[in-house]
Amino acid sequence: MTMPMPTAVPTECSPALKEKILQTFSKARTRLVARVPFLGYLAMQMIPKIAKPEHGVPTCGIAPDGTTYMNPQFMDALALKEFCGVLAHEVMHPALHFWIRKGNRNHKLANIAHDLSFNFLIEEIAGGEITLPQGVLLDPKFHGMAMEEIYAYLQKGDNGNGVTTIQCKGGGSITIDANGSSGDGDQYVDCREDLSTTKDGKKAGQGHASAQKKLANDWKQNLAAAAQQHEKRCKSQGSMPAGLRRYIDSILHPQIEWQDELRKWCGENGRREEYSFARPNRRSESIGVVLPSQCAGGMPDVIFLIDSSGSMSDKELSAAKAECFGILEEIDSEVRVMVCDAALHVDQEIDDVGQIEMKGGGGSDFNPAFDLIAEDGFDGAVIAFTDGMISVPSSMPPSLQGVLWITGESYSPPTEAWGEHIAVKIPGYDV
Repeated sequence: MTMPMPTAVPTECSPALKEKILQTFSKARTRLVARVPFLGYLAMQMIPKIAKPEHGVPTCGIAPDGTTYMNPQFMDALALKEFCGVLAHEVMHPALHFWIRKGNRNHKLANIAHDLSFNFLIEEIAGGEITLPQGVLLDPKFHGMAMEEIYAYLQKGDNGNGVTTIQCKGGGSITIDANGSSGDGDQYVDCREDLSTTKDGKKAGQGHASAQKKLANDWKQNLAAAAQQHEKRCKSQGSMPAGLRRYIDSILHPQIEWQDELRKWCGENGRREEYSFARPNRRSESIGVVLPSQCAGGMPDVIFLIDSSGSMSDKELSAAKAECFGILEEIDSEVRVMVCDAALHVDQEIDDVGQIEMKGGGGSDFNPAFDLIAEDGFDGAVIAFTDGMISVPSSMPPSLQGVLWITGESYSPPTEAWGEHIAVKIPGYDV
């Protein structure tokens, strides 16, 4: 059926319609659990609510805590499979960390970019058991792209003028103008932090960093449990879509115990208040290892350097993100990330791996990154993930306190002359 045109706001509904929508919600969630366990487990974390006119929800909206407000007139016109599809779509926003990944990006563009990044994944993992309604954003030109890549595309537009035409399921299209002067798509803005109903959700919506991190961690655990549910029934349910598998790997499977590794640099027990690399401990020079001095600094500054050359596989890049996630979990602050093949493509501060813009695919040369590090006089530590087949300077930049090369277990570091080396197993996530 064709998705009904959403109203600007829901109208008041009768008690009978409210009860009908909530009963259908329960049926849809049960179907998801039985037929598509990955999406079903996530849907169990949703808090169903009926939208009133003052909520201004044209279709369906979800908050970071899983509170889901449904426009009763819109939802009532959907078949059960489509109702399931709407729930699957909504829950993917918090499950895939939309609010953290959005950062300071334009909310509307980021919301649409997130839609486009996972709608194909929903249809692929659903295998016909559920269906997205006609009219959802489903444009082949964005298939396989991450939210961050799509957002960058939308900023430029189809012809470099900020205007993008996006195809919808079942025909039709919308036009988005990144310049804000024209365009449509307001009905697709369904990520609504103002709709939260839980204590943590309300705090997160007000900008409380601790609440935002707690919700993100809760959804990380939900994502892990949902993936486990899928694995248990994978033979009958089909394999995990590659794009979804890569994202799950990137946040759930760090191989290095970063608490122990960073302790080598940060002092016993990683005591952030008492140790810093700002003034190296000179006594450590006699044993050939630079240790931090005891002072009032915090954790040492860390740059996470990723080799994005053509020899790096998708699994290796996912493993790099996983290790970055482990570092973020331990440091509990932003990390500077550089992405480099033969040129430095990305140099950004992140607090979530989803914010990493993986660019490259060309030659293999870390020198541009290390040249900038030396030019900046950066005096922290560099953690570099690579397959080892990349050029590096003949000696470590003198301002650095240390470099750790991380490679797959069958690779050697790019140089034996300087830096330490850890080999990790690259997870395959075969389901």
